[in-house]
Amino acid sequence: MMRRGRAPILVLLALAAVTLPAQAAAAVAVGANIHELREIVAGPAVGATSSNELLSDLRGFDGKDIVYAGEVVGDVMIRGDRAWINVHDGDSAVGVFLPAGEARKVTSAGDYLHRGDIVRVVGRFARACAEHDGEVDIHATSLEIIAGARPLNHPVDGDRVALAGALVALALALYAYNRPHLVRRVTEALARTRPGV
Repeated sequence: MMRRGRAPILVLLALAAVTLPAQAAAAVAVGANIHELREIVAGPAVGATSSNELLSDLRGFDGKDIVYAGEVVGDVMIRGDRAWINVHDGDSAVGVFLPAGEARKVTSAGDYLHRGDIVRVVGRFARACAEHDGEVDIHATSLEIIAGARPLNHPVDGDRVALAGALVALALALYAYNRPHLVRRVTEALARTRPGV
């Protein structure tokens, strides 16, 4: 016979073991989008320097003209005749400062529901831009769309829905299992605090 205190722990450990495949499946879905982005920007036709290369050799690239490619994420921030965009290559995002006319070519920036335009920018890399408070950025002169924006699918994982249902059922079962003891304890505590009632 199992003691009351151990049953919930064993059930929770069993459920934790069941959730690992669902967590792995979610990681695979996210990884597929990143993998697709990396394949596009790393292609020989793009000829781009990666964010990993830039960030691992800041001094070496400082002040040099480079090609950088990735997904436009966040907002396109137009300020007069200049604009800011953030370009994520699958590893890191780099801020790109460019003419507003070039930034207007972007049709959609990436968010939870959309993969943004994938762009190729040409410009000068700065490891500590004096104009922008020491930020790492690229002052681009041109922007080219190399892949258009598209919706992202976030399908509901049936396994996760079933698991959530099982966890709710377990919580209700544990509550029902322990309820008589809780009622008795509360009644006894009330009787001790109000003698003669």
